[in-house]
Amino acid sequence: MTNFKEINFLQNSDMPIGYQVYEKRISIADLQIYRGQALSFCKGGKKRLQFIRDKENKLDKNAIAVTGFSKGFLSKEKEFFLGYIPRDIARKIVGAGLENEVIPRLERIYLGNKVFLDIAFQLIGKAENKDKYQNA
Repeated sequence: MTNFKEINFLQNSDMPIGYQVYEKRISIADLQIYRGQALSFCKGGKKRLQFIRDKENKLDKNAIAVTGFSKGFLSKEKEFFLGYIPRDIARKIVGAGLENEVIPRLERIYLGNKVFLDIAFQLIGKAENKDKYQNA
């Protein structure tokens, strides 16, 4: 018997004024490598994601890391390293010069059978920069 759980966050997440969705349902790359951190993030309370530019990454000059924050014991927020934005999307963000302009919006967490884990987010940014991103 399979046991799957999907948690959707969009219904409880307002879009910042003046922002638009650039990309939908992006899965965090390398999430399985950081599975322990990801599972701890998933178990916590109120959740949010953040991007951190990783200029020192020797494998990808455009790397952008994804960290998660969730409320733990005594409502203290904890930080978890979850993985990276997929390379093709990171290349567009950096190529357009928008690494400090776009933000992640947690979309869903999908857990299944103690093996499968996926954390997906939307890439959002200011409406006036969307063409710049799409043309990068």
